[in-house]
Amino acid sequence: MPNNLRILVIADGYGEISSSPRIRFFCKYWSQKGYEIEVFCEKGKAIDFEHTYPIVEVPIYKTKSGIEWAFKSVLNLLFDYKERRFYKQVREAVANKQYNAVFCTTFSTFPLKTAWQIAKEKEIPFFVDIRDLVEQLDAIYWQMQSHQSRLLRPVGNLFTKINVRRRNAILPHATHIFTVSPWHADFLKKFNANVSLIYNGYDSDQFFFEAVKSDKFMISYIGKRYDYQNDSLLYEALKQLDLPDVEVHFYPSQQHALIPIEQVGDAIRKSSIILVLTSPLVKGVLGTKFYEGLGCEKPILCTQSDEGLLAQTIRELNAGIASSNLEEIKNFILEKYNEWKTNGFTHQNVVAQRKNFFSRQHQTQTMDEIMLSKL
Repeated sequence: MPNNLRILVIADGYGEISSSPRIRFFCKYWSQKGYEIEVFCEKGKAIDFEHTYPIVEVPIYKTKSGIEWAFKSVLNLLFDYKERRFYKQVREAVANKQYNAVFCTTFSTFPLKTAWQIAKEKEIPFFVDIRDLVEQLDAIYWQMQSHQSRLLRPVGNLFTKINVRRRNAILPHATHIFTVSPWHADFLKKFNANVSLIYNGYDSDQFFFEAVKSDKFMISYIGKRYDYQNDSLLYEALKQLDLPDVEVHFYPSQQHALIPIEQVGDAIRKSSIILVLTSPLVKGVLGTKFYEGLGCEKPILCTQSDEGLLAQTIRELNAGIASSNLEEIKNFILEKYNEWKTNGFTHQNVVAQRKNFFSRQHQTQTMDEIMLSKL
């Protein structure tokens, strides 16, 4: 095994805040260990965080116009245009470089083919990290997408089927696959027996408990909203309780801007309850804000309950409550409200040993050990 590993990271939207914390931490960990990292990703939102390794952005779209997007979406559907363009540019850039492994991170399909082709050409191990799968959402979800017109929905469904077929053709070639939940791991083993579970987790350097007093009882939701999420039980509970000094904050929203990633820990510590919205329609999803609320040891209110992995994990860690029952939600809010009235802050007594298991530090070390065993 080489002493100084060189890893070629091929990623999707590295500058996207919703997709990049996981791979950012992997690369930070590898850099601190002395590995040489080089990242190639699609050009998207600005990369505005500090890093000690090169990040090369490959432009796919020249403009932000809907016309160009629509035209190239058709090319993607028919000819896999985006992947072909990306592969050509990455291949030219790395042609004369040597690496010990290719590591591809994706939420779906792109850029799996590019990573596999380069790993095959250089005859080096090909590692895959998949964060999401289309199949984690029940079919009913795709029928409730408000942003899809009835006219466009068949095209979207066809594009999804083609992407899934392209993804499934690459997965058997991976040296090893990493993914984010037991459900995802079991599903991916249909295509490749070498699958390991690496939870998303929380960065313990940013997300930790600290008693921060607040003059308001703040229930905070931080992150993107999805059509399957329903917050009606929360508002009905608050309406019936009719408590003073209660505020519900959604970040981002018309009232509140998106919180910079380096300030999320502070926002959670100031909150009294962290809201996690999910649904029984969703399989195997433990959202990032669940982990970050866990790291800060803040009470988590998960509604509606997914009736699965997330609810089970919240119970096992004593991290809060996952419920679709109005009376249970009211009782939980009232309990935490009274704690806040007494102390000026809330603190959830999570199971410490289990909490530490979900740190990104622990999870990334586990992944690194698996990769080293394959080199």
